[in-house]
Amino acid sequence: MSTADMLSKLPSLTHTTYADAQNYENKNKELSADNVSLEEKIKQLGSQKTAELKNANLIIDGELMNLGDPINNSVALVEGNAYYSQTLLNTYMLGEILKYDATENTTILGNQKPEKSKLSWEKTVSDPHNIEVYSLGNGSTFSMGMNSFGKGVVLSDEDYFYVHLKNKYSKLSFTYGHVDNTSQGNLELSVLAMDDNGETYTTTLQTITLAGEMEPKSIEIPLSYVSAIKIVVSDGDYRARYGLSNIYLYS
Repeated sequence: MSTADMLSKLPSLTHTTYADAQNYENKNKELSADNVSLEEKIKQLGSQKTAELKNANLIIDGELMNLGDPINNSVALVEGNAYYSQTLLNTYMLGEILKYDATENTTILGNQKPEKSKLSWEKTVSDPHNIEVYSLGNGSTFSMGMNSFGKGVVLSDEDYFYVHLKNKYSKLSFTYGHVDNTSQGNLELSVLAMDDNGETYTTTLQTITLAGEMEPKSIEIPLSYVSAIKIVVSDGDYRARYGLSNIYLYS
């Protein structure tokens, strides 16, 4: 190509090169704007607080309230701070300052150590024989000494049940008494230490005389971390009924 031809094409090449440069510059500006926008979004996301919902246990003054079944979505952890659901607060009427133990996944009011827990019929009891079981929420109650109880058991002669303890508990406590408007014949209640399969009797932990004229009484029975116990009523009037309520196990 001659010099004249090259000179003639120079204006066109210059225009094309300038247009390309402008195009690249515009794209760079767009990319820069996008980068700024992304940086802003990253900052916004970084400043947002994230919450982790927990299904937690609840302990009030050392008592495990929910029998080991965690309460769904009861705690939200936000940047290390614990917030509690309104349902949890309303259900248990919690007006004091709560604490959350992340290690134990437990909401705590008052004393932390779970010294006692209510007997869980579904989880620990087996082989009930003729006993009447009362649980909160089903509307049925029994009376002892004119006091009404919505949770517990009613037994008569030759009734019994097993409680599987798995060597976890030092003591058992309950309230016992004659069920109002039943025969006033005497019976005997025994708490027997058993092996875990309930087949081998080891020793009698407590024997209680049940009398028709008795008012409700409370008792604590050392368990010495036995594997299981059998609670049995015997030696008396099969028409008489006696109740057990406020049944607790102590760690």
